Amino acid sequence: MIITRWMARFAAYGPAAGLAVGSLLACLWVQARPIPGSAELALVFPPWWGARQAFLAASPAGEVVRFGLLPSIVIIAVLPGGAAPGATGAWAVLDPRALGGCRPVPTSFVSSKELPDE
Repeated sequence: MIITRWMARFAAYGPAAGLAVGSLLACLWVQARPIPGSAELALVFPPWWGARQAFLAASPAGEVVRFGLLPSIVIIAVLPGGAAPGATGAWAVLDPRALGGCRPVPTSFVSSKELPDE
């Protein structure tokens, strides 16, 4: 009897909840897409990758400027002759400002020597 009530409530509110979640995800996706010609991009690598592995994977696409909230999120300055960001193994290429990446940019690029040993 309890399951039947729960199923009836789900049948009534489930489609509306699904539509709300889908709309939210669509809005987030539209806001996070990189603007063509952006100077900086955020490359999102698998969360189990450490800073060193993400740094090495992102380096062919551009100069690494900083890391995001997780060490698997790398903000790069796009180089004119660099590799395509999608070819680096990144799960997603996003606008760093959409991820809260608009904090002050450091005056120098990150060096591989500054990375912690894993």
